[in-house]
Formats: sequence, structure tokens, C-alpha cells
Amino acid sequence: MKSRLLFSVLFLVFIIPVARAECAGAAPGIPQAGTKRNMTAGPSSPSTAADKTSDVANKTNQAKGPAAGPAEDKSAAPARGNPSFEEASKNFKLAVALMNDKKYAQSLAQFGLALKGLPFMEDYILYYESEIYSQLKDDSGSIDCLIRLLKDNPKSPLVRQSRVMVINMTIDKRLLVRLLTDFTERYPGHGDLNLQLAGLLRDEGRTAQAAEILERLYIGAGSVSKKALAELGRPPTPREQLFRAQNLLRLDEAREAEHELLSLPDDESYFKEKLDLLGRALFLQRRYNEAAYVFGLASDPFQVARAYYRASDVEDFKKAIDALSLAHDKRVAYLRLGLASIERRNGDWQDALLELKKTAADYPWAAEDAQWQTAWLYYMKKDYDDALGIFSMLARDFGDSMYHYWTARSLEAIGGEENEKAAKGIYTRLARGHDDYYAVLASAKTGIALKGPGAGPTASQDPEDMVPFRRFGVLMQAGLEKEAMGDLIYSSRKLMDPGALIQIARKLKGMGAFRSAISVAMRLPEEMQPKDVMYPKAFWQTVRKNCSHTGIDPYLVLSVMREESKFDPGACSAAGAIGLMQIEPRTAKKYFRFLSARIDGNSGIYGPSGIFDVNTNIALGSYYLDELMSEFKSIAPTLAAYNAGPQTVRKWLASGNYASVDEFVEDIPYIETKNYIKRIIATYYEYGREDGAKDFSLTADGNPENRR
Repeated sequence: MKSRLLFSVLFLVFIIPVARAECAGAAPGIPQAGTKRNMTAGPSSPSTAADKTSDVANKTNQAKGPAAGPAEDKSAAPARGNPSFEEASKNFKLAVALMNDKKYAQSLAQFGLALKGLPFMEDYILYYESEIYSQLKDDSGSIDCLIRLLKDNPKSPLVRQSRVMVINMTIDKRLLVRLLTDFTERYPGHGDLNLQLAGLLRDEGRTAQAAEILERLYIGAGSVSKKALAELGRPPTPREQLFRAQNLLRLDEAREAEHELLSLPDDESYFKEKLDLLGRALFLQRRYNEAAYVFGLASDPFQVARAYYRASDVEDFKKAIDALSLAHDKRVAYLRLGLASIERRNGDWQDALLELKKTAADYPWAAEDAQWQTAWLYYMKKDYDDALGIFSMLARDFGDSMYHYWTARSLEAIGGEENEKAAKGIYTRLARGHDDYYAVLASAKTGIALKGPGAGPTASQDPEDMVPFRRFGVLMQAGLEKEAMGDLIYSSRKLMDPGALIQIARKLKGMGAFRSAISVAMRLPEEMQPKDVMYPKAFWQTVRKNCSHTGIDPYLVLSVMREESKFDPGACSAAGAIGLMQIEPRTAKKYFRFLSARIDGNSGIYGPSGIFDVNTNIALGSYYLDELMSEFKSIAPTLAAYNAGPQTVRKWLASGNYASVDEFVEDIPYIETKNYIKRIIATYYEYGREDGAKDFSLTADGNPENRR
């Protein structure tokens, strides 16, 4: 009877209302179900605390003995009238402390008082109360709190883990299947509960449904993928392995995708699809020659050409272009631009010009790029008048700061008072009107500081009076920092007020959640984004300590870290790079022996956190940067080597004959490496400005000097 009643109540109150009103899951930092230390609950109604306090006191007395009872009963007496916000916040803080001290009756009473002054904290109070009843083995009281949380607070960040708690306390298998089915439809990424549902369905004899869930989990390539395969009890089909490999590539797990694909037997029915995916996995790992070979087997000349281009295999690159041209593939236009670039670097000026002219004529959508490369060819050939004509036309027609900058550089190269005056005017306009890499270079040439951030918008009301900030303050005062951070991130998703978003971003930054702070700030228009949030001194003491051993500028390390990981210590890449500075394991092993003496305690590549450890990662990254700087002497090629590898950069420098390092940057054949350097140099400038630097000094060859 009780089970049937519970089923009815849960189905009517829990499943249906939440299905209509619930929004997305909790943000990072929101306490997870089942934890004892970080118990997060929403406010319960006063009756929840008041009505059950005596029952809890009795259970607590039974557990702890008579001595605990009188003191708890005395402190549980409620005050007359509703408390003020400040008083209620103190009640909430005391309730959390009492809960952690296992003084449950007192804690419930304080939560009841807190709710009277903090109605916007109902979801947290209810959640904590449910945890208390759970600790007291009162599942009925615990579920009652959770159901009320879900019914009355459907948009709370605690909804997801509250549903998990209800599931964990449900014994009736029929009800459990209903709850799990509903939950997994809403949150398909929760692997463990999907596994649990599959097991229950199999026990009920619904093997086809169970198998469908397990197949989906395996294909999804998540954390329970291999467990799901084991539960499935059969080898995966080739089609399932192909789908799993595709998802692994989407998750940047290129190496595991490669292993999955290599385990597949060859079969004509899926052979080409297998090769396409395998080629992508190899390309992402920068194994370009192998990728070209595999793409060739897959009869994909475009991908073959891309791989040979990256491998610097000119002859095979040309053959792939010819094959693509015969197939009338329009993508060949961009490959022909790459071929012209190679011919120009090899000194085959006329062949390159003919290729560019033909590309512009045959493929109008690529004409702008062809014109840019033609101007660049003339500039590198020192035909500055011809270069100036095309650069100035592009600047006039398209307005890109790159075109303006190289127009000015051409004027400088031609020389003469009038040309130098015109060039200075362009640099001045760039420095005053732009905020990018070219503006940084222009600022360095003119001494004009780039436009700084404005005062920024203010919130439509005092942020501290807004509910998200009040919730944040209450949680912080109670010592629940992770919960406060998670709640603030969750709230930021719904806010549109620019001033409030800035305040949230700054609070997150102050808590060390740099990536989340930047993400919130990036929702604003660029001119509103606060520079102190966008360019934080993240992990500053660790950065300075490690840079003091190498001499590398700590602001350069910060700039690299911001670009590589947005200050996320857990970042991983498809190529296997790890952590804040995206260190590859082989690089870590190579340099760790030089650093082991100054890496703290349990840190290090063989410690519990391995390369993910903040100090270890920064130590390795700053040391590697310093090694590259010692060889390449300037920021731009150092950054290029950090991104594309030193051997590649040595080839570029040997074949380029560059008069200045800005020429080197512009001539980098890898678009992502070129843009990587430009972003980091612009970031480096911002850090210098934040530090109070009045200018951005340049080396004699026109590049930002490393501030050692």
C-alpha cells in the first residue's frame, strides 16, 4: 500500500510538473547528490523544519544519547516575527555548520528561521533538509523535501541532483524504472544511471530496450562506454565502432579513435568510411604523411592534398591538386593558392603569379585572397610600388586592418618624406581605431597607446540587490564557495543585464574560475568586456616563481596560457596536449629531468595529477618557452615553434629570408599558427598595459621584445 501510494505521489508531483517546467542541468560547482560535506539544498517551507524537528530530535537522541537532546531542543525555539536578511543569512550559516556537526534538529530549526528571511533560498534549504533526513534514515522526510523542491523550484540549479537523490532512495523497481527512464530522457549524458536503467530493464526481461541503451552508451564514447560494451555481452558491430570513432573524434580523442578504427576488419561495405575517419584521426595527431596515404586509399584527393601540404611534400601536393582539378572540385581554388605560396617561397615568382592570376579568374570567390597573395608576392620580391597598388586597393575595398598595415609598410619601404608621412597617418589611425594585432604593431611604431576599455555598463539595479548576488552572498557567508560559484554560473545563463554580467564575471575571476569568468564576459559586446576579467593574472604566484628560474617574461607565459587553455587546468587537445600550457607528454618527459628538483612535493609528471598539476604544467611550459626563446631570440618564432614545432619553424626561417619578424608572421603557411601568434601578441600587449607599461617596445626588426 505504501509503495503504491509513493508511486502515485511521485508520478503526479515529481514527473509531470517537472516535465513541464524544468530547465537545463546544474552548473559546475553545484553540489552533487549523495555528498555529505557539500550538501546543497533549497529552502524549505517553515513547516518542513518546524513540523519535523521533534521527530528529528528523538532520532538524534536515540543515536547520540540523552545528553544531546535538551541542548538541541532549547536552540530550536523560533524567534518571533520574520528575521531580516542579515539575521536570516546568519541562520543559514549556522544551519550549515550545525548540519556538518551532525546536530540535525538544531540545523533544521535554523533552516526554518532562515527561510522566513530568505525565501529565494528555498531550493537550497530544502535540499539540505533532505540530506539531513537521509542521514537520519528518514527516506520519507527526505523525499518529501525533494518533491517540494522539484515542484516549487523547477528552474533551480539543484533540480538534476535532486532527481538523482530521489532515484537513489527509490526501492520499488517499477517506480525506479519510470524515474530512470524520465531522467535519462532529459539527461542522456548521465552514463551511470543509463547503465542502471539498462540493468533493470534486462531484469524485467526487456532485453531489447536494455540492449538499445547499452549500444547508445558504447557509441557515445563517454566515460561508461567500455562498461556498456561489457554489459552488452557481445562484440560491437562494425557500424557501432564507426559511430564510436566518429564521436571520439568529436571529443578530441584522436588516438583512441585511431585504435578503434584499426581494430575493425577490412570490409568493402564500410571501407571508405573507415579510411576517412582514420585519416582524420592521423591528421589531428599531425601525422601528415600517414594521413595522406590513408586519404589516398579512400580516394579523397582534397584531404590528400591538405595532408601533403602540411607534410611539405610539394610534388605529391601538386599531383593531388591535378587529381582534384580533373574532378572539377571547387575547393581546388584554395589549394592552388597554397601552391602559389609554395612556388613563391621557392623563388618561382612567375609560376606563382600565373597561378594566382588563373585562380582569381577561374574562381571569383577566391579573388580577394588571390589579390592579397599577389600583393604579398610583390612585397617579398621588394617590388614595393606594385605591392602598394594592390594593398591600398584591398584596404579601400575591404577595410581590413591587415591591408592598411601593409599599405603603410609598403609606403615606408618605398621611402620619401610624403610616403613616410602617409604611413605614419595609417599607423595612427590603426592605433586609435582598432584593438588587434595590427593595432599593436602600429602602436609600437607610433608610441600611441591603443584605446583602453571604457568604464563599462552599470547594472539596471544594484547587483547586490539582485537575487543571483544575494544567493551568492548567502552561500559564501556559509562557507559554501563551490556551491556559490556554481550557482552564479548557472544564474549567469539567464541574465541579460550587461552590468550584472560584468559583476558575475568579476566575482568568478576573484574565485579563480578564470575560464568561466571569461566565458561570461564574452557574452558581452567586445567594447563592454572588462579587461581585468579577459586578461587575468591567473595562477600569478606560481607563474612568477617559475619564471624567476628561467628569466622568461611571466606575462608571456600568461598570454600563452590564455590562448592554449583559457586557464583551464584540465584542458586536453586532440593531439594529446595537456593542461594549462598544453604540454605534450613527450615534451614533459624530455624536460622534467631538468625541473624535478624544484617541483613541489606530490607534483610532477609521475604524481597523482601528472602533467595536469598546475605547478608542474607551468614549470614545464615556462621552461620550454625559455628554451625556444634562447634559440629563436624573438617572440614570434618562439610562439610559432611552441605551436607548430621547432623543426618546422627552422625550415620556415631558413627558406624565408625575412627582413623583419612581422614579415615572418605574415608568411607562416599554417593559418592556425599565424592566427595563434597574432592573438598571443595582442594578448601580451594587453597584459603589458594592465601592468602599467606605457609602451610596447620593439626589437630592431619590428617585433614585440620579450620583457625579460
